[in-house]
Amino acid sequence: MKENDLKFFASDTMKLPLIAIAQQKKYIILSPPEIIYCGAEGSYTHVYMSSGEVYLVSLKLKTMSELLQMWPEFVRIHHSYLINVNMLKHIETGDGWQACMVNSQLLPVSSSRRPLLMSVFHTERDQREGK
Repeated sequence: MKENDLKFFASDTMKLPLIAIAQQKKYIILSPPEIIYCGAEGSYTHVYMSSGEVYLVSLKLKTMSELLQMWPEFVRIHHSYLINVNMLKHIETGDGWQACMVNSQLLPVSSSRRPLLMSVFHTERDQREGK
């Protein structure tokens, strides 16, 4: 095999649908569809997995959001939260909206991000308007 062939196999086109995040002296490998949500804590992000594991990674939530941008199921619902809408049970729409995740965690949805969240779903309004 030639050196140019090796470069091809190591190119960006060969990346798997997984993310690798540095954590202390190792990389944790995550499958984005298994992420329930990410929560900001200063310059760190807690990553909550469907397995029940929680990882604290030294990435800002904005960076985590950029890392997950190729997965359209991830939506920023609040300054402090990024969710996987496939892991959303329901949305409470009382005084302040809250996203209820599959792990029963209630997360605030900021009023400015409500339209973005709702834009990913088909609703009865879409049916009435013929969308």
